[in-house]
Amino acid sequence: MKLNYLIIAVMSLALCDCKGELEPAFKTDVKVTIRDENGQPVEGAEVKLLFSHFDEKKDIECIQNTDEEGRVRASEKVVSSLLLNAGKTGFYPLRYERVLIRMDVDWQKIKNIELPLVMRRIKQPVPLYAKKFAAAVPVFDKPVGIDFQAGDWVKPFGRGEVIDMKIIFKKKLVGYLAEGDHLEEMKEFTKKATAVRKEVWTEESFEYDMGKWNGTLNIIFPADSKEGMMLVDQDYCHYSRLTMPHHACQSGYTNAWKWEEDNYSPPSFKANIGYFLRTRVKLDKQKNIVSANYTKLTSDIQIDPRGKLEFTYVFNPTPNDQNLEFDTNRNLFDELNWDERVVSP
Repeated sequence: MKLNYLIIAVMSLALCDCKGELEPAFKTDVKVTIRDENGQPVEGAEVKLLFSHFDEKKDIECIQNTDEEGRVRASEKVVSSLLLNAGKTGFYPLRYERVLIRMDVDWQKIKNIELPLVMRRIKQPVPLYAKKFAAAVPVFDKPVGIDFQAGDWVKPFGRGEVIDMKIIFKKKLVGYLAEGDHLEEMKEFTKKATAVRKEVWTEESFEYDMGKWNGTLNIIFPADSKEGMMLVDQDYCHYSRLTMPHHACQSGYTNAWKWEEDNYSPPSFKANIGYFLRTRVKLDKQKNIVSANYTKLTSDIQIDPRGKLEFTYVFNPTPNDQNLEFDTNRNLFDELNWDERVVSP
């Protein structure tokens, strides 16, 4: 009973602002400005703004086309979220959502909302290798490679022939999620549950499931090879179907990267970043690049500190072609499982 009262109290606080009002007494003024990747206004884009309430019958949708300055403006009352969908022929569509109940306890913060957005043009989508790569690291504390064209670890751990990304993964057990008597109780519980499933209980499996783990991922590229990886954050548009620029950059690549993760703190995964990679580089005698291949990781790398990686990549197999605008209907991988398929360019 006390738990029910507590839940009701928390929900009430979430729905009310500091003055105890269930919803704002004013309309929210929304100003949207859409420009292309060159900073030019996009005129004639259809913008749909949904001012959402907790009751769908109260939701208000405003539909306008951007003017010659790429702007639209609407003013309505909003309670739970603001949703924007925008599109124009020849451009990649936009979808932006701001969930107000999670972000604004003080309604005054949402009197005015300005949304400067980038709408990327559809230029030259091409067939590329694109895959959601999710796998357990086959060996720890030693270098192991990933071949983007093969979509697998490099031999002897997979079918890969060429190292596009070399990693070293380290993991360490630093404790348990339960302590003292609770730890022993948890061991006995898991032993009984394992017996019911007619499986063999092991200390290793218990450590994997109930341990506190620290994991360190290092990505390294050969020194003086001009191979490397670069962060894309300023030009990353999480609201666009094409989140990253059409082409990889020519410079700015770094040959050593490091991530640290654990399973007992809030995850460090960053939602609004990606990476470009330059690999398979061949140099002339003057150390100038003769040829190279380019790849993009369309999001940050998700790391399970117990030894798993997950990321989505798009690889161009044509040397010196920096175009990474993926034609989603022409993936160069013949067969992929449903959870490996890439549906965004």
